[in-house]
Amino acid sequence: MSDINVTITELGPATGLLLSVEIDIDIADDGTFSDFCVTNTTPTSAANPDPLIDQVLFNLATFDSTQTQLAISNVTYTPAGGLPVAGDWSFFDSSAPPPGGFDHNSGGCGLFQYLVDENPNPPDHRLHSQDTLCFRLSVINPALNPTLRFTEDTFLNAPAAENGDSQVAVSFQRLGPQGADSDCIDGDFEENGEE
Repeated sequence: MSDINVTITELGPATGLLLSVEIDIDIADDGTFSDFCVTNTTPTSAANPDPLIDQVLFNLATFDSTQTQLAISNVTYTPAGGLPVAGDWSFFDSSAPPPGGFDHNSGGCGLFQYLVDENPNPPDHRLHSQDTLCFRLSVINPALNPTLRFTEDTFLNAPAAENGDSQVAVSFQRLGPQGADSDCIDGDFEENGEE
């Protein structure tokens, strides 16, 4: 069972195509890391045969995105119906210029503090429909930073994007019948109500 969930299903604001994503987050009992799994749940159709997720953007409370406080590890890419393999995705905070903490552009859904981005070099691990990306986000040197911990409030109280109104956005590529369009959808973290 995940602690935090994001489910977004909506028409992309730029393309009008139905886009969908599911994000599940498990917070470690000691709060030193959180495990994320992102699944592209977009249905395919003749109008949208191969929608690809290439970026996940989000904000967090508790942490300062202008400082290097978090690191990514345990990245896996699981193709639909396949087995997980090492994934080639990177994590970026907002510690590099420009300052301000909301540096990552979602392509229409606002500016975000944090970005997980598929590397453009082969192999191509962008998420096709029903593919899953999993990764761990960990506090760097938790013993030296005892107050920096993931909690449910880290997600639920995260600020909204600048020039946007949501805590999370997902960028899509290769949209439309010719695969020439891109778009984004956005939403908020929610506490998982399952017991």
